[in-house]
Amino acid sequence: MIARGMLLLATLLAALTLTACGDEASAADPPELKVGETTCSRCHMIISDERFASGLTFEAADALLYDDLGEMVMVIQHEDPHADYVWVHDYESKEWIDAADAWYVASAEIMAPMGSGLAAFETQEAAEAFAATNDGAVRDWSTLLAEWESPIPMH
Repeated sequence: MIARGMLLLATLLAALTLTACGDEASAADPPELKVGETTCSRCHMIISDERFASGLTFEAADALLYDDLGEMVMVIQHEDPHADYVWVHDYESKEWIDAADAWYVASAEIMAPMGSGLAAFETQEAAEAFAATNDGAVRDWSTLLAEWESPIPMH
């Protein structure tokens, strides 16, 4: 009876170990964000509005999360952290999307947490529609990185 119980316990432990390994995060997965709990890697504010949240993931399963898309863009422009993947939230659906595939609106009317005035959209059409009603300019990822100047202080 004891041997059977030990065998059952060993089987359960092995199953739990395999399950845990299968759930390991990879750089190809969006970072884990707990709205209202996770803090920004740059300013250390609690991320409370996922429409503006963004993140960098690395093969070492590390991630950097930002409460304002503009903070992440500044870090990339000035510090070049060599992330394996760059993630942004779609302003409308609040779903993670690959930053390189997203479209961006810059507008003084966008009330981002740190005042960057940036929002990301999954499609160019959605970005253009939003920009048209919010006095914004639409950019793709490479143009955003090359041309956008942050109103957020660097320090």
